[in-house]
Amino acid sequence: MKSTGPFIPPLAILAIGYLAGTAAGVFLGGPWWLTSLVGLLLAAASMVARTAPASPAILLAAVALASAGHARWQEHAAAAPPPVAAMQGIHSIEGTSREDASVRGTVARIDLDVTAADGQQTWGGVRVTTLATPDSIRAGQQVRVRGKVELPPDIEGFDYAGYLRTRGIAATISYPQRVEVVGEGWPAWRLALRELRRRVVANIERALPEPASALASGILIGQHAALPPEVAADLRATGTTHLVVVSGQNVAITLGVLLPLLTLALPRRRASLLLLLSLPAYVVIVGGDPPVVRAALMAAGITIAGVLGRRTPGWLWLLFAATLMVGLDPSKATDVSFLLSATATAGVLVVAPPLRDALLAGLRWDGEGVRGALIETVAAAAGASACVLPIQVAVFERFTPWSVLANVVVAPLYEAALLVAALAAALGWWAPAGEVLRVAGRAAPEAFLNAVHALARLPAAQAGGAWPQWAGLLWFVGVGSVTALLARLGRHATPALASGGGTGHLGRTIMLAAVVIAVWGAALTPRQALDEIVVLDVGQGLAVLVRSQGATLLVDAGPPDGAVVRALDTAVTPRRIDTVVLTHADADHAGGLAPLRERYEVGSVLGTEETLRTRKIDGGAIDIGDRVTVGNWRLTVLGPPHDNARLESENDRSLVLLAESGTRRILLTA
Repeated sequence: MKSTGPFIPPLAILAIGYLAGTAAGVFLGGPWWLTSLVGLLLAAASMVARTAPASPAILLAAVALASAGHARWQEHAAAAPPPVAAMQGIHSIEGTSREDASVRGTVARIDLDVTAADGQQTWGGVRVTTLATPDSIRAGQQVRVRGKVELPPDIEGFDYAGYLRTRGIAATISYPQRVEVVGEGWPAWRLALRELRRRVVANIERALPEPASALASGILIGQHAALPPEVAADLRATGTTHLVVVSGQNVAITLGVLLPLLTLALPRRRASLLLLLSLPAYVVIVGGDPPVVRAALMAAGITIAGVLGRRTPGWLWLLFAATLMVGLDPSKATDVSFLLSATATAGVLVVAPPLRDALLAGLRWDGEGVRGALIETVAAAAGASACVLPIQVAVFERFTPWSVLANVVVAPLYEAALLVAALAAALGWWAPAGEVLRVAGRAAPEAFLNAVHALARLPAAQAGGAWPQWAGLLWFVGVGSVTALLARLGRHATPALASGGGTGHLGRTIMLAAVVIAVWGAALTPRQALDEIVVLDVGQGLAVLVRSQGATLLVDAGPPDGAVVRALDTAVTPRRIDTVVLTHADADHAGGLAPLRERYEVGSVLGTEETLRTRKIDGGAIDIGDRVTVGNWRLTVLGPPHDNARLESENDRSLVLLAESGTRRILLTA
């Protein structure tokens, strides 16, 4: 008897079976044969009710794959930890840095793929926490560390060890005795891509001020370490974290920009194949995080289908990519970034189209022009936020009532910010383009940041706590039911959401408006001509800006995390500091000189002979009685005394400066 159930491609049913079996292993546990039994009962019931979506043979194969997925997860969960997890006490280890050291204040964090311990080959991931240095560890460098190897510490209210396990980290070393770079651990081709990534970041930082450049680097190539903590907190509070995860939208926009350019010189099919070959390089450049790999697999499938002249729904490629990744590495089933990216994409591809059609039908709009683009944006944002909500609650243990509204508001701003990020990455090296982006392009990412900040301050922006597992499951069932109902009630067919044309049109419209407003705002804003002495907010440390008659002097540069750059970008234009005076060599006062020089044109650097020698800086030595002039201000060195060897504390040996201008006098102590 013929089935009346919905048609689902056989390969999709098999993929769903494998993922469902893996999910059963993660959430329910128990033996794999229990999944087989439940699967057989469900298949039999669907056949009897004539609602089966496929033939009995396909259903049996899906049950078998579900059992395999459950068993594979069990094998993964029961696997012995890597050897480094058993190494307790003082050891000398070598490993390759996975990414650039993450610096916060005066502290640096380095994740290593260990290759040897005490001269013997071994493997595993280790997180090293150490004091930041001017020469931070770079991705791909071979690093030797000697220190105390420990299991990850317990943190109240947070499974830190479990979080590190999802990142392949089995042990930690805090403040080791020695950290040194002994060579390069990556092959030449990967080092070349690392350098390309570094140049992309440098172009963005050259063109955009902070914190706009940090956001642009985050959404374009996944440079999350640069995001200020307060921005990350606002993203979590508004449920918009998934927007800063490099995902399918980045890949889609990249392909959407490059494909028309390549077709100017190549036939469309060859241009598509060339882009297909470039996808692995893009994955390596942005770091190879699970969302990027998932997006690249989807893009590869869609590109191949396009070359072959076949149209396959986007949700099928999402399903195939997720199945392949979970099959190869079961840990992806609990990887937060992968789950956020996959569920957000599912919301856009599955939930958004019927929601869009229902809204257009209810408003009696035709789906064309700006109004249609607005509805598509609202539907995509609502679909994505509805699907990621249970994941965010499970991970961050916070319920965000305003998440749907927040996603709807910031979605078009995100599109514009991503476009600006791509332009800055490509053109930031060219001074005229960089200046235009600095004046006008900053409007889009700053509007995104301001909107997220304002939404995070709404009443009850974060409410409640963690949900039980059944609540998250019930939420997904509800979202699926509403989606099915809307699809059944849809009255009008509209262009496929996956094309993204309307959303792109709206993004371009908003971007154009932002450029016009920013340019006129910059032209009409009067220049600040008053003298200033500003104590910059750099967290732990010190940085004082003195500005007079167009000249600038900086007393100390703050910690190595570049906080001084973020503070200066809101106060100094153009990017030039005429003189830097370092009061002493401590990291929270002198550590920010390296990132400052990367982003700003720095004239002379002054300090005591001891400070310049300790920091290995080619600068001018100053001592008690010396004077430094900046515009109308004169800074006189009052201390320390010439013979300061008896002063044990570095702070006691710091420069003490008296700033004077007319009758105004300010004492600057370190």
